[in-house]
Amino acid sequence: MYYGYAMGICLRYSQHREEAVEILNDGFVKIFTKLQHYTPGLSFKGWLRKIMIHTAIDHFRQQAKHSHQVEISFASQYVAESATALDQLSEKEILEAIQSLPPSYRIVFNLFVIEGL
Repeated sequence: MYYGYAMGICLRYSQHREEAVEILNDGFVKIFTKLQHYTPGLSFKGWLRKIMIHTAIDHFRQQAKHSHQVEISFASQYVAESATALDQLSEKEILEAIQSLPPSYRIVFNLFVIEGL
């Protein structure tokens, strides 16, 4: 029932679909093992979203030591696209662009732009 919603969250935080599936599975394991901590009457989707985001961040922290990190000083080399180019991007292209970001940038982007934190 919540697979598509949760997978969408995981895809935003991962670089590849296989990594998103791994995060999704870990997140659902956490949900099923901690179901007694859910407060009935509150939004289940909100609770699920929070768990998936934290699971994605935990996954990033575990994998960070195994991946190459880009220094923030290299951010000035990236040129921002014009608004007209952004208007012509499809959802798939936007998702691919987010997934192509270095992991630390991807997490910050998702937390700020998508999640509003």
